[in-house]
Parts: sequence; structure tokens; C-alpha cells
Amino acid sequence: MLLSLLASAALLTEPTDVPTAAAAPQSIYGEWATQGYGAVVDIRPCDTAPQELCGWLTWAWDPDDMQPGALGGLMLWGATYDGEHWRGGRLKNPEDGRTFRGRLWLKDDDTLSLRGCAGPFCQTQTWRRLRSLPHIRDDCVTP
Repeated sequence: MLLSLLASAALLTEPTDVPTAAAAPQSIYGEWATQGYGAVVDIRPCDTAPQELCGWLTWAWDPDDMQPGALGGLMLWGATYDGEHWRGGRLKNPEDGRTFRGRLWLKDDDTLSLRGCAGPFCQTQTWRRLRSLPHIRDDCVTP
């Protein structure tokens, strides 16, 4: 039983998808809609360490579900680019304040994968570049 749990945990730490080609580090910069489209994160170089990646939570569908100070606050920080992934950073869950180690990589120009881990347990999310999502034209909205 213990062996099967350890094997399952080991499988969870393996990436479920990998980038198709190395991208320039700055191609990750921009606004990203989180999985489920419940929030938007602005990813760019950290103010105090431009070689590191940071992300600020700029919009949330329901700000009341967020920890105080989460909206407008830092949600990811400290990752450095290794030619394929952004690694060594931390990801913060704005709903409960928990922090995870993680890495990020582009699957394509408009799709970002994030993998956050706490101990041997990991989860991967897919975010979409905000400008790539379909949107309602202003002239289609009724007052």
C-alpha cells in the first residue's frame, strides 16, 4: 500500500505536458486569464530583480473570495528562466494565502502551463493569454 502511494506521488511530480519549443523569456510577459477564467494575472519582470519573473493579480471575478490584499498583490515571484522553463519561483493561492514552489512554461504563444507543488503533491494548471480570448464587442452590449 505504501509503495503504491509513493509511486502515485512520483507520477504526480512528472510534467503532464511539455513545451514544444524553447521560447524567448520575454514572450511570457503579459496578462493571463487563470484556469476557469476567475482571475487575471499580469506577468512581467520583477521590479527589484528584473531577471526574475513576477505576477500581480489584477482582476478577480469575485474579489470577496480572495485574501485581503490579494487583488493588486504579488501572486508569483522569484522564477528564473533556464532556456525552457521558469523555475525556482513561488506561486501564491490568492484565495487561501498558501504558497507553493512551482515552474511555468509556454505551450504556445497563448497557452501557459503552471505547476505548483507542496511536498510530493503537484498540480498543473493551464492559463490563457487574455488578448487571445474571444470577447463581447462594446457595440453588442445593451444598456
